[in-house]
Amino acid sequence: MTCSCRVGGALLLRTTILIGLATVVTTIIYFTPVPNPYYASCERPCHELDWPMICRFRVSLEEYESLGPACGQCPANRSACSAAQCVPGDLTRRTLLTANRMLPGPALRVCENDIVVVDVVNRAPGQALAVHWGGQSPREFPHMDGAPQVTQCPVVPSTVFQYKFRASVAGTHLWSATGSPQAEAVFGPLVVRQSDARDPHRRLYDEDAHLLTVSVLGDALLVNGHGEHRVATPLERGRRYRVRLLHGGGTPGPAGRGGSGPLPGPVTVSVPGLALLVIAVDGQPVRPRGARALTLWPGERVDAVLSADQPPPAPTVTAYRLEVRSADGSELTEAVVDLPFREPEKRHRRAPHPSTPAPEPDDADVAAHLEATDLEGLAALPDALSQEAVDVRLYLPFDFQPVAGLRGDLSGPQPPAKPGSAPAPLGPADLPWPRAVPRMCNISLALPAAPLLTQPRDAEAHGAVGGAGAAVCRGDGRPAECPPHLHGREDYSCECAHVIRVPLGSTVELVLADQGGGDPGRAHVFKLHGHSFWVVGRGRGRGSEAWAGAGALQRGSWEALAEADREGRLLRRHLQHPVRKDVAVVPELGVCALRFVADNPGYWLLREQSFYRWSTGLGVILQVGEESDLPPIPSDFPKCGSFSGPEFLLM
Repeated sequence: MTCSCRVGGALLLRTTILIGLATVVTTIIYFTPVPNPYYASCERPCHELDWPMICRFRVSLEEYESLGPACGQCPANRSACSAAQCVPGDLTRRTLLTANRMLPGPALRVCENDIVVVDVVNRAPGQALAVHWGGQSPREFPHMDGAPQVTQCPVVPSTVFQYKFRASVAGTHLWSATGSPQAEAVFGPLVVRQSDARDPHRRLYDEDAHLLTVSVLGDALLVNGHGEHRVATPLERGRRYRVRLLHGGGTPGPAGRGGSGPLPGPVTVSVPGLALLVIAVDGQPVRPRGARALTLWPGERVDAVLSADQPPPAPTVTAYRLEVRSADGSELTEAVVDLPFREPEKRHRRAPHPSTPAPEPDDADVAAHLEATDLEGLAALPDALSQEAVDVRLYLPFDFQPVAGLRGDLSGPQPPAKPGSAPAPLGPADLPWPRAVPRMCNISLALPAAPLLTQPRDAEAHGAVGGAGAAVCRGDGRPAECPPHLHGREDYSCECAHVIRVPLGSTVELVLADQGGGDPGRAHVFKLHGHSFWVVGRGRGRGSEAWAGAGALQRGSWEALAEADREGRLLRRHLQHPVRKDVAVVPELGVCALRFVADNPGYWLLREQSFYRWSTGLGVILQVGEESDLPPIPSDFPKCGSFSGPEFLLM
């Protein structure tokens, strides 16, 4: 009897526990929000419980006429300027390289961790191109980075190349074509949104509806491909709007008073009467800070919150004006976007977050003007990078020098400079002599005949003495074509595919120093592929410590830069909450220090943002890790290289 009672009690206890567990699990499942199992489009509400989607796009690159037949009566009829396949541009008829017959190209909107598949169709005759996906670190697919002759062969005309990558970095980004000067006008937004639970600034805005891409075409500034006045989504009183601003660069504009000359320069964005609360830069969250005006350099992106908390200043004014002006004195026509203001028709249901009002224009903490480097990152600098010492510190001085002799595509003696004339930076083929060659560490970057990532042996072989491609030089080495007795001369430069090895997993600091010779009054914008970085120091040129440490030193000498840095004459480093970016601005005759962890193996291009600069020498290639660290390359991945026929032909 006693044994029977014990067995029955144990069974009852087990049954009770099982029922209790089942009840708890059922309750959790019942109250857990169930994600939508199917969406017709990747442009959907993002949820942290959703499975990633495979998002497919098609981007067709082709020559197309702006202000062509599709524009009808534009600009006399403003509505005609927004017709399908109409590219109004600067209201001048010209032939442009476009994506899907749009300027800017199509906006790709996905959720964090979606798989993005883009078929790039090259219909541009005579132009071999590639497409880079800015802001993303293609760890699984480094061969999809889109750096021609570094990670892939260019996409030749009349072919299709399919890019695949994971949208692992949330934020506002920019995709862009490269490979020719005409490709400077081919770019578009890449918006990777987060779920509300993962967005650190979701409490600060109610709607995420405004995407504004700034670009330069000829002598005009454009916003979303339009100049002058363009009407955007109305602002409703009491609502807070997340505005995503992008500077895509564009085609050459005129030189003004200290202007950018043949290269697009910075722009200033403002909404008179309202403050902009900056919450992210280059896709990375920052500590919110208000400003009345923002400066964007080519390639930069800024997310800001615009609060429609008061009507326009005059009763007769029915819209706010978002104004975009040149920030460097270039004589560019300003662009204006009208933001209509309206009273709410009915009471809206607020976002499911406590209200955090944006700053008023007269608040003491609202700056009159902000640049990205004036901000602080939301997260602290990682411990591995917060120490004074790093594993690898690379000093990268760059300049523009007239040369007496250049080995490579510009071989042969150069015409002497006229007395009293300034050297013209090397850019388009029709620039007059005397020319100045961009170089970094006394080397002008030239691309090999085959991609370093996918065909390393072909790149080395084709770059050998007498080969068709550029020789590959590593570290401080020089190609055999460059005589050793000329390596230290300031009037001599060598061309090669300049590769610097960086150990995988090491902490790295890059110190970029402008040592002169470029366009007067112009800073330089650098882009790093494969990694984002923290801007830990920036010196502002002439008359500053940076000028004493960089501009006044021997050109091309990294040793002199290192010595000035050790003596504290170069720049001060700020290791508390620096801003995280993937585009860095080096002031004229200034320096900029960037830090990152080299945890993404591959060959990554560090280059000037403009094709005119990096295609003629202003850049370097970082090799992170060894070949054994690289992910496998598909066996059928496209290959390219030089070809030479037999030395003798027997008839």
